[in-house]
Amino acid sequence: MFLGQVILRKGIQYLLAAARQLERENIHFDVVGLIGISREAVATAPGNVTFHGRTGRDQAAGWYRRSHVFVLPTLSDGFAITQLEAMAHGLPAITTPCCGDVVSDGVDGFVIPASNPDALVAVFKRYLSEPGLLQAHRSAALEKSQQFTLERLTNNLLNLRLALMKQ
Repeated sequence: MFLGQVILRKGIQYLLAAARQLERENIHFDVVGLIGISREAVATAPGNVTFHGRTGRDQAAGWYRRSHVFVLPTLSDGFAITQLEAMAHGLPAITTPCCGDVVSDGVDGFVIPASNPDALVAVFKRYLSEPGLLQAHRSAALEKSQQFTLERLTNNLLNLRLALMKQ
């Protein structure tokens, strides 16, 4: 599943190229979010891709629950909160180095080079051929998400404040 703005900066063109290469595999891509690419790009997308359009924050959890993997092949993102949301729902995340240091490559997902549909294809084929790896990454993603809870953030900020006050 891809969830976010469906724009070139988020790497949607690389996901579509990978999906095209994976049309014969038992895999389907749900693309959820405000569509900001051309109608032609949507119309010529491979048959294993469904564009669902914009969704409300209250519906995002349902998309995460229905999915097996989260993918964000972004070219530029300071920090994509969607990767944390996905991991909190037990989804391994496939990202690039361009969206914050969240995913531990090969542990709770994969970090692939930006602008590389072949790397996306390789990861999806690996998950298809190694279901145990997918399950291990799902468990690790859920565990990793605990590092980013609101309670933990609050405690870190309070500890930082205390440390600064002591200076």
